[in-house]
Amino acid sequence: VTAFVPLLANGPTDARRPGVGRSLMQAATEFAAKDGAKRLVLATAVDNRAARLLYEETGWLKDDAFIHYNYQL
Repeated sequence: VTAFVPLLANGPTDARRPGVGRSLMQAATEFAAKDGAKRLVLATAVDNRAARLLYEETGWLKDDAFIHYNYQL
Protein backbone atom coordinates (compact mmCIF):
# COMPACT_ATOMS: atom_id res chain seq x y z
CA VAL A 1 0.00 0.00 0.00
CA THR A 2 1.30 3.43 -0.96
CA ALA A 3 0.09 6.58 0.77
CA PHE A 4 0.22 9.94 -0.97
CA VAL A 5 0.78 13.25 0.79
CA PRO A 6 -1.25 15.49 -1.55
CA LEU A 7 -0.37 18.82 0.05
CA LEU A 8 1.74 19.81 3.00
CA ALA A 9 1.72 23.55 3.50
CA ASN A 10 3.31 25.51 6.28
CA GLY A 11 2.22 29.02 5.32
CA PRO A 12 4.17 32.01 4.08
CA THR A 13 7.84 32.19 5.00
CA ASP A 14 7.24 34.81 7.67
CA ALA A 15 4.55 32.65 9.30
CA ARG A 16 6.65 29.51 9.60
CA ARG A 17 7.65 28.23 12.98
CA PRO A 18 10.65 26.02 13.64
CA GLY A 19 9.67 22.38 13.72
CA VAL A 20 6.12 22.71 12.35
CA GLY A 21 6.89 21.11 8.98
CA ARG A 22 8.90 18.38 10.67
CA SER A 23 6.00 17.70 13.06
CA LEU A 24 3.52 17.55 10.16
CA MET A 25 5.73 15.08 8.33
CA GLN A 26 6.09 12.94 11.45
CA ALA A 27 2.31 12.90 11.95
CA ALA A 28 1.73 11.96 8.29
CA THR A 29 4.30 9.18 8.54
CA GLU A 30 2.79 7.77 11.73
CA PHE A 31 -0.76 7.96 10.35
CA ALA A 32 0.21 6.18 7.13
CA ALA A 33 2.11 3.44 8.99
CA LYS A 34 -0.84 2.81 11.32
CA ASP A 35 -3.10 2.66 8.25
CA GLY A 36 -0.93 -0.10 6.75
CA ALA A 37 1.03 1.91 4.19
CA LYS A 38 4.47 0.62 3.29
CA ARG A 39 5.54 3.71 1.38
CA LEU A 40 4.77 7.43 1.26
CA VAL A 41 4.95 9.56 -1.87
CA LEU A 42 4.90 13.33 -2.21
CA ALA A 43 5.89 16.06 -4.62
CA THR A 44 7.24 19.55 -4.18
CA ALA A 45 8.23 22.42 -6.40
CA VAL A 46 11.74 22.25 -7.79
CA ASP A 47 12.53 25.67 -6.30
CA ASN A 48 11.13 24.85 -2.84
CA ARG A 49 14.51 24.44 -1.17
CA ALA A 50 13.14 24.50 2.38
CA ALA A 51 10.78 21.60 1.72
CA ARG A 52 13.39 19.61 -0.18
CA LEU A 53 15.88 20.06 2.65
CA LEU A 54 13.29 18.97 5.23
CA TYR A 55 12.41 15.85 3.26
CA GLU A 56 16.03 14.89 2.72
CA GLU A 57 16.92 15.52 6.38
CA THR A 58 14.08 13.26 7.50
CA GLY A 59 15.04 10.32 5.29
CA TRP A 60 12.97 10.86 2.14
CA LEU A 61 14.67 9.83 -1.09
CA LYS A 62 14.39 11.79 -4.32
CA ASP A 63 12.49 9.73 -6.89
CA ASP A 64 14.36 9.58 -10.16
CA ALA A 65 12.06 6.96 -11.67
CA PHE A 66 9.20 9.28 -12.65
CA ILE A 67 8.84 12.62 -14.35
CA HIS A 68 5.67 14.55 -13.56
CA TYR A 69 3.77 16.44 -16.24
CA ASN A 70 0.84 18.85 -16.17
CA TYR A 71 -1.41 20.22 -18.87
CA GLN A 72 -2.64 23.77 -18.55
CA LEU A 73 -6.24 24.34 -19.72
